[in-house]
Amino acid sequence: MFFKLCRSGLSVGFALTVLGGCAMERSQASLVEPGNSQKSGNSSRSEVLLTGDQERVAGIKTAPARLALVKSAPLELSSTVEAPADSTGIVYSPVNGVVARVLVDVGDSVNAGETVALVNSPDISDAQASYLQDLARLGQSKALLKTIQTRLEISRTNEKRVEALNKEGIAAKKDVENARAATVALRSEEAAAVGALNAARAHLEAARVKLRALGLAEPKIDYSKEFDPASTATSDKIVTSSLPIRAPVSGVVVKKGVFPGQIVGPGSTIGSNPDGRTTALMTIADLRKVWVLLEVPQSLSAAVKLGKTINFRTESAPGRSFRGRVSKLAQSFNADTRTAQVRAEIDNSDRVLKPGMLIIASLEGESIQSSKPAVPAKALQTIDGKDVVFVKGSDHHYRLRPVACGDRSGSAVEIESGLRPEEEIVVDGAFFLKSEVMREAITGDAGE
Repeated sequence: MFFKLCRSGLSVGFALTVLGGCAMERSQASLVEPGNSQKSGNSSRSEVLLTGDQERVAGIKTAPARLALVKSAPLELSSTVEAPADSTGIVYSPVNGVVARVLVDVGDSVNAGETVALVNSPDISDAQASYLQDLARLGQSKALLKTIQTRLEISRTNEKRVEALNKEGIAAKKDVENARAATVALRSEEAAAVGALNAARAHLEAARVKLRALGLAEPKIDYSKEFDPASTATSDKIVTSSLPIRAPVSGVVVKKGVFPGQIVGPGSTIGSNPDGRTTALMTIADLRKVWVLLEVPQSLSAAVKLGKTINFRTESAPGRSFRGRVSKLAQSFNADTRTAQVRAEIDNSDRVLKPGMLIIASLEGESIQSSKPAVPAKALQTIDGKDVVFVKGSDHHYRLRPVACGDRSGSAVEIESGLRPEEEIVVDGAFFLKSEVMREAITGDAGE
């Protein structure tokens, strides 16, 4: 009987001790619940109360929730590499003739002014002969003028002599009139000779311009020896029928459609395509930079500005990325596709990109300010499977706020609902507050 009473007393004492401990823990807890206590089974609390020391230890920092910047999804566009038009040259023949030799092939590097083909044409010899004729005519005009000017000077001297003799009574007045008439006639001849000389100069300049247009140098004549037209020596050949076709720009031969024996003409043709268009003898392009023309949708056109950097890739260079710069924007949209053409330039110093190659452009989406707030990812916590943030209340009070999350980009999360812009939230130390909530939930469940 005594043993039973003792055991009963010990049990009651142990129960009182446990209840006393639980009451003490509840009185010292840093968590409070506003209003009525929550129902049994709900392990969360809606507000956390901290002391100043606890805030410092936890590193609590708050900041207002700012409006989110929403970035549209990136867009990939396919296009084709093109040779830059501002450094591309078309090779053609300025005269009708037959191709004698082709000196370069596709892929060869050439310098501006370098001979790439030779064309035989009678137009070449005609142009050179015309120049020589005009040059000779100019020489004749100069000689004639000089002769007339010499005669005029003699006539003037004679006129003065006759006038002096007339004053002395030696020469008759008729002799004076004849001397004056001869001087006047020679002045007229001089004026005509000057006109002929100017005309000869104009004809020679026209012949010189024609030679330059054909890419020919002015024929050089050695007047120290007599010209022998029957000579076969190359050095004696003043007139030739061979025209050197020169490269208009420095670069690489990217197209060639000319072969020896073909007939060419000023239309830069070696014949016509089936559609009637003419084709160039060859195309030379400087491929140290290349162009890519992109059809940008209207929705992204505002985000593409001059100087914007665009990333490119091609399956011809796996694992490699190319950076281009927008150099031209279209001033109108295609009415059918609602796209605008954008031209990008890509540095191609290593000649990896070739005209006609398929290339993919990646356009980043535009960032637009949303009407919804965004919070740092570290401010967002998960309790009981729900996303929550802690909103700052009065001094040292932090209210737990369930939220619905939207898009996540980088270190920020857009909040669809549950939080208003400019509300002060915990951005550093949110995990500490979550730990306090979880600890109180465990303690509360144990006490119940």
